[in-house]
Amino acid sequence: QEVETAESQYQALRQRVERLTATSQLMVDGPRRERKRGAEAQVRQIEAELRRAKWRLDNCIITSPISGIILKKNAELGNLVNPIAFNGSFSLCDVADLSKLEVELTIQERDISKVFKGQVCKVRAEAFPKRTYDGVVSRLMPIADRAKGAIPVRVRLSVPAGEEGTFLKPEMGAIVTFYNATANAEPASQSAPPRSSSLPSSSSPSTETVRDGPPR
Repeated sequence: QEVETAESQYQALRQRVERLTATSQLMVDGPRRERKRGAEAQVRQIEAELRRAKWRLDNCIITSPISGIILKKNAELGNLVNPIAFNGSFSLCDVADLSKLEVELTIQERDISKVFKGQVCKVRAEAFPKRTYDGVVSRLMPIADRAKGAIPVRVRLSVPAGEEGTFLKPEMGAIVTFYNATANAEPASQSAPPRSSSLPSSSSPSTETVRDGPPR
């Protein structure tokens, strides 16, 4: 019994010594280590706050995905814009690269066989009939317009440097002359509005059909 009591006292004293030793060691170098860890935690917190502040600042600078000209501004300096109120569909402005224009027109189904991708065209704006631009059929749409009985076609234009937005503008009327594959064939003309490649589809163009003969 005495041995067990002595053993129990010995273990209790040994554990107390270990605790006191650990406490003594903490008093020697523990506070410094703890202060260092606390300072490191503060640095990490400040760095996280800095990243959040930079993210908010970057969101205040809005850049356009393309180089071009602003056609329409939907907000003015100082306005509060809330995309959530517009279901995320609100835009600050409409931007277009006026050096890359397309004419959007419809070709009647009975005449679509005369038009093909890569076909050479000439384009004249109705507002400036004496100015002619080179064009090429860039796309025949994969679906027809049942109401019109026609196929939407796009003609890509070559706008000379320095003339961007001067004569040809989005939504203007234009006359497109398609040149047939055979060298001796007569061209045919079609009237349609030019379309910017960076804008949504233009309004319904003229439904004048492609016809043989010289351009009007």
